[in-house]
Amino acid sequence: MNTVVKNGNKAELFVDGVFAGFIELSDEGCGTFRIENTEIEDQYRGKGLYRVLISGAFDVFGASVIRSAERNVNSNWCYRNWTGNDELDQNAVVWIEKNNETLVFTEES
Repeated sequence: MNTVVKNGNKAELFVDGVFAGFIELSDEGCGTFRIENTEIEDQYRGKGLYRVLISGAFDVFGASVIRSAERNVNSNWCYRNWTGNDELDQNAVVWIEKNNETLVFTEES
């Protein structure tokens, strides 16, 4: 079972009670947050947990929208897939919204 809990400015992901990763956010006001740092433990990579972590961060922070920019090579491929843009630069701004249980990724133009 996956559980996301708030710990200060981080949302931490636990899989069956074991720490699996975190996402660190900065509050930009009015329900908008910016991703500062994200880590998924090696043994949990490639299992769709990054998306679970983002979704859980919406819930525990009460976020309306989360902004992602300056991603590293390890996470940018996910955003390329989610936005449908194979050319997405790792510094491009991507806005993430949660519509019911669906995450919507929009590249800033």
